[in-house]
Amino acid sequence: MTGIPKDTLRVELSRLVARGVVRRLAREWYANPFSPPSVEEVAMVLRWPSYVSLEYALSVESILSQTAFTITCVTLKLPVVIRTPWGPIFEYHRISRRFFWGWRDLGNGVRAAWPEKALLDLIYIRHLRTRELNEEDLASMLEDMYLEDLDMGRLREFIGGFGSPYGEKMAAVLMGTGRVNL
Repeated sequence: MTGIPKDTLRVELSRLVARGVVRRLAREWYANPFSPPSVEEVAMVLRWPSYVSLEYALSVESILSQTAFTITCVTLKLPVVIRTPWGPIFEYHRISRRFFWGWRDLGNGVRAAWPEKALLDLIYIRHLRTRELNEEDLASMLEDMYLEDLDMGRLREFIGGFGSPYGEKMAAVLMGTGRVNL
């Protein structure tokens, strides 16, 4: 792309990083430190296609009462955790193409799940699919959320988009909180 041999370019980029002229984001990805991209913009570049979802999206939307420090995303590619030298951790979860929807474009190439889809992605990925969260842990996490701030019409629509059996299981989990009426 630059016409410069790859090895020469790597050496020059390493020198620029050492002098603070550019910031290394991850392997083969660099940014201008004087006009840095947002963590969400970086997330979209590190793994494409993807969208911000799960805990991070719920935290940004003030649905999750706690701050999420890991940038959690959903992708069609293999799952990966990327630790950057400048701080943020990016966590990508693979999802089937048939569930890769429910996001909106926030500009600058950033895609973010609607809060309702971020919640359903969380239930699907961390509870139904991987069992990373057992029933008790999931219930505890849901207690720390402002579920009443969700758009119930959109939530119903998105649950329907998951189809059977996942949609029914998600509805049961949410109805079990006593705070969601579907």
